[in-house]
Amino acid sequence: MAVLKLKPYLQHYLWGGRKLVENYNIQSDEKVAEAWVVSCHPDGPSMIDMGPNKGITLPEYIESKGKTILGTHGEKYEAFPILVKLLDANKDLSIQVHPDDEYGLRVEGEYGKNEMWLILENDPGSIIYYGVNEPLTKEVFRASIEDNTILDKLHSVETKPYDF
Repeated sequence: MAVLKLKPYLQHYLWGGRKLVENYNIQSDEKVAEAWVVSCHPDGPSMIDMGPNKGITLPEYIESKGKTILGTHGEKYEAFPILVKLLDANKDLSIQVHPDDEYGLRVEGEYGKNEMWLILENDPGSIIYYGVNEPLTKEVFRASIEDNTILDKLHSVETKPYDF
């Protein structure tokens, strides 16, 4: 099987910057927040960017070749279950809550969203917030949003390149 060069799907969010534009040599005046470099997600699939399959989406390629190209467990999933993104967080990201598989399949029709981060580069003093310091009631959570103290309730860690 040949190596596939993929063209990423780009997301333009308010917190994006210019680093992804420069790294991918993209002609754009817009800031780019995310490059979905390996994606079968219906909202932004990667495109094959070379060879005889140039111009088709990664899901179309997998469909044409069969799910066995995904390995021994490839047929277990309706779609390729991994989304690889590069982010340029030029500003703070929003606080997010991601569903587990049970909720994701029941409500969204797709698997939950587990994340893994690898810091490639960052500015000094960059911080990642993750999870809560202690269990919170809805009332305490809501109040901490309203009085702008929510960050005090979250775990945080200063990052450096190659943190995992």
